Amino acid sequence: MLKVVCEKGITFEFIEGRGWQLLSTKTPVTANDPMKAAAAYGVRPVLLAEDILNDGSRTLFLPSSPGKSPFELQPSDLTQLIFNRWNSPSLPHAVSMNYLLGAVVYHCKKLAEAYSQITQGYAKAVHLHNEQQPSDPSSEQFWAGNRVEPFYEFEAFIASVRRAYDSMRYIIWQALVSNKGSTPSSFPDTLKASTGLPDPLKARLYRSWAEFGEKATAYRDCILHYVPIGGGWSNVRVYRLSGGIWTCSVLLPDNPEARSIKKFTYNSNTDALSYSWELANEIVDVAHELISATPELRPWLDEIQPD
Repeated sequence: MLKVVCEKGITFEFIEGRGWQLLSTKTPVTANDPMKAAAAYGVRPVLLAEDILNDGSRTLFLPSSPGKSPFELQPSDLTQLIFNRWNSPSLPHAVSMNYLLGAVVYHCKKLAEAYSQITQGYAKAVHLHNEQQPSDPSSEQFWAGNRVEPFYEFEAFIASVRRAYDSMRYIIWQALVSNKGSTPSSFPDTLKASTGLPDPLKARLYRSWAEFGEKATAYRDCILHYVPIGGGWSNVRVYRLSGGIWTCSVLLPDNPEARSIKKFTYNSNTDALSYSWELANEIVDVAHELISATPELRPWLDEIQPD
């Protein structure tokens, strides 16, 4: 079995003897090329799931930017980079960061799977006279009520992202800079206090925090200390594309820093899965660059290498 889960929950599955089928419809629709079909529907593939000899399965977390291999985005690939720095004082913190990145990717995968389950379930359960026509936002509003899974996964995801960012501060402080004393208490404070950090890496870390970390922190703080992002109603917006293809979306507020359900705005139509997928890609990329910048310390390994 091969399955591709895309943004908005649009899902394709390869069925023996029938080829690729689009599952987010009442009756599966043949799709010769799921990647081209996804592009035609304005979505990108997030996950590729496959069974392995009917004795297990694996799910690849796909890149959000073209030109990258999905294997570069698996936190397990960091293991070799970390292994090459076995004698580094930052090793325990690098292992901890790797673990937290695993949580980031895990919850993002689960979020994508929750979207897929909702669209398939809605396609099978809902009966409308105009099923093949696209939804009209001005006259049709569909809601998959009490679907808590995407909200739970997003909340767990955003917490793991902030924890992963903060885990990087120990690696920066102990392996890359000349500072003394205790490690600062947060990622941005560590960047501000660091001296001797290579300029390209410092610029990359600052950019990541400004473009991704600050917003993720605002969502985390709102959820942890104030109100749930979904307002506690757990409603998922569901709508149809032409051909009766069902999609879904969990909208995130534009202004989580408002920390009030009444003050939230949704003008940007920020979708939780698309946002989380791009954020997960970003933090895994940054972790690769951070570990790659730390010196390799493996004299015991070099001793056993042939001349």
